[in-house]
Amino acid sequence: MTAEELGAYLKVDPHTVLNWGKAGIIPEAMRVGRTVRFSKSAVDAALDMNRHGEGREVELVSLALKTMLGVGFARTPAINPDSVTLAELTEIKRQMDAHAANLQALGSPEERAHYAEGVLEAARIVARLGRGSADD
Repeated sequence: MTAEELGAYLKVDPHTVLNWGKAGIIPEAMRVGRTVRFSKSAVDAALDMNRHGEGREVELVSLALKTMLGVGFARTPAINPDSVTLAELTEIKRQMDAHAANLQALGSPEERAHYAEGVLEAARIVARLGRGSADD
């Protein structure tokens, strides 16, 4: 779909669609010359994730980081702690163990926050790769 087609579908200006693509809010499927094409199914999935969190795996990583950094990590996980399973608690513990030494080695709260954002972005990438994307 072109930005114009996607804009009509989403009831937003085509420039908004292009800005969302540049910002990574929605995935760009491909570029053909100066025209950006979008996959409707990938955009729908991305917007659904933005409305309902980034996916369980990313939210678990976010919860682990928030537990370790407290107010030093500004992002609030979009996950209900009461819904976390025993297996997920084990994964949170694994995440905390994996990053504890790196976080302790960093000097300032700003460095720890940057490290945490990098870990979270890596989790997002892994989640996207795991889902794959089908072009429309």
